[in-house]
Amino acid sequence: MALEPRRPDWPALVGLASANGLLVSIYPALEEHGLCARVPDDALAALREFHAQARLRRTEAARQIERVSGAMNAAGIEPLWLKGAALIVEGSPWADRRWMSDVDLWVARDRIEPAREALLALGYRHDPRYPDPAPHHLRPVFHPDEPFAVELHHALTPPVAAGIMPVDRVLGAARRVQWRSTRVLVPAARDQAVHIASQARPFARAYLRGRVKARRVVEFAQIAAAIGAEEAVDALRGACRDNGQREFAEEFLALCGGLCGLPGDFDPRAAMAGFAWKANFPLPHTLYAGFRSVARPGIGRYARHPLAFAKKVVEHLRLEGGQPW
Repeated sequence: MALEPRRPDWPALVGLASANGLLVSIYPALEEHGLCARVPDDALAALREFHAQARLRRTEAARQIERVSGAMNAAGIEPLWLKGAALIVEGSPWADRRWMSDVDLWVARDRIEPAREALLALGYRHDPRYPDPAPHHLRPVFHPDEPFAVELHHALTPPVAAGIMPVDRVLGAARRVQWRSTRVLVPAARDQAVHIASQARPFARAYLRGRVKARRVVEFAQIAAAIGAEEAVDALRGACRDNGQREFAEEFLALCGGLCGLPGDFDPRAAMAGFAWKANFPLPHTLYAGFRSVARPGIGRYARHPLAFAKKVVEHLRLEGGQPW
């Protein structure tokens, strides 16, 4: 007698999805593939509610983005909206499948102070629980009547990853959009895909020790489905090649192929072997990655520029200490 397939453990699946920031994506995926009838009624109702909440938050986020954009325009600034906010401005259906806790915008470094003052004039304030800025954005600010924090960026990525998202390239390809009576910029689709992948933090401690958030893999695959897998893959490979991160690109893309069915000439076995090596031998790999990072420009360059060498060493020690970027 044939054995009945094991039934899914829905509480475990929901817990796993929640831990990876994918909870709001389950219901539309079930509906899209005609699988709702296979889900217990109580679980399906909960998943439907989670997705409904995400759609409501997207509507709230759109209003907040509109108000912030208007304030920026009044200060003579056209903000470049990033990540989830960019998807909302574009009206992308994938915005409904992305849980958001903040909205991110970039302005030129020489316009940071007017942009910050515009946010303060709207009533945004710092929260003492979030005291420190990051290397690429100011401290997040919060408004008592708005649902999301706002992160004001003066760089697209931390300095160690600047080569993946160079500002000149991103701005040169960005689209100027007249949106809800405001003037804003959104990155080109290729750059949005690269930016999402860069959130897997190819330079940070987690990746160097064999860990990548599944959410980033899924989000990249979603954007690739919208713009074409070949274009998204080419964009990430090119950006990582230019920044000396070929290994990260191939491992990340292999995860997309294995987990999300992203078509392409990937090598999942080699990628998994790479992740296993990092996870099983974290310290040797971290030291190896640090040596590669220091050696990439050439030892002779650092002999001529000892301060640059010291800076590289400090950056690596920060990563090894687990500081986020």
